[in-house]
Amino acid sequence: METGESAPMAVSREVREETGLQLDELFSLNETFIFYDEASNSIQLTPVFVALVSTGSLVVIDPEEHSSFDWVGLECAPAKLYWPAQRRALEQLIALLEEGPLPSLMKMKTSFKIDAN
Repeated sequence: METGESAPMAVSREVREETGLQLDELFSLNETFIFYDEASNSIQLTPVFVALVSTGSLVVIDPEEHSSFDWVGLECAPAKLYWPAQRRALEQLIALLEEGPLPSLMKMKTSFKIDAN
């Protein structure tokens, strides 16, 4: 995160920088990734967010960050994830989606929109 930036703002900025996508809605799952960062010799706690974008949005990846991308269905997504915590978060999301729209209590109420410039 950059100075003065909230976590939702950082998510929105990173997604835009790396994919060109503008987020329409942002939700927080009840999952946190925990990992050790050797560079800072610290334990990092990272919240898991779910972002919605407009259908038909054009993805333009940053070639210095990524070599490719792929849209996959929920049935194929677990095989694309490396870490068990990522798969648990996806399972939680699938269970929530099976119940209907994502609950409004999970929706980020703080602004995450960034200027398109």
